[in-house]
Amino acid sequence: MKPHGMLALCLLGSLLARADVVVYSQDFEGPGPFPGWSGAGGVATTGGFSAFGFGSRHWHNGTNQPTVLTLTGLGPHTRLTLSFYLALWDSVDIGDDNFRVILDGNDLINTWAIGNYYPPGNTSVGPGVHITGPFTGFYSPDYGRAGFRDAGRQVSNLTVPHTNSTAVFQFWYTNPEWAENESFGIDNVVVTADLRELTAIPEPSGMLLVATGAAMLVWRRLRARRAQA
Repeated sequence: MKPHGMLALCLLGSLLARADVVVYSQDFEGPGPFPGWSGAGGVATTGGFSAFGFGSRHWHNGTNQPTVLTLTGLGPHTRLTLSFYLALWDSVDIGDDNFRVILDGNDLINTWAIGNYYPPGNTSVGPGVHITGPFTGFYSPDYGRAGFRDAGRQVSNLTVPHTNSTAVFQFWYTNPEWAENESFGIDNVVVTADLRELTAIPEPSGMLLVATGAAMLVWRRLRARRAQA
């Protein structure tokens, strides 16, 4: 294929390209209310978690009912990506407790492999990566609340196909014993989507004209340089 033909195809591809952009973010640091959030739980302090990338406040849930985030008015897209910080407060038991993240009725996370007692390597088990200090005892590190040891995790890049203009996320710890014994919190919630870079895509004939014109300009410059050589 000739260079100008390849350039035309590249330009056509770039015109149709999609780029991931942030469509929603929340760190719960403002005065509230926080539109889109409903269900169980509410905003509470993060205590010692604030030293590990959490803000001073997060959404805390100590019930067996889900916290819900509803996004509306999303532009045309084919995928969504969710990232957030997860606080595991107190006696979350590996193998005995279940944590789910659901988008429009479909599980993004559904795991029993989550908790603070007793993981190998003295770090928590669960989705994402452990970002707080290692466990040094049954009650430590304790970042607040009930006095048991706590852990924070960073969950990044949960990407799934999605095309609806509305997205409903549920964060759900399905079976806590009671709020002061084991619970979870979420912070630094970010949702991105692959929205189109251009608000209006030219008709095929218009795109071909733009690509051809650009290719001719490059070809003329190359020809001029060769003539000077």
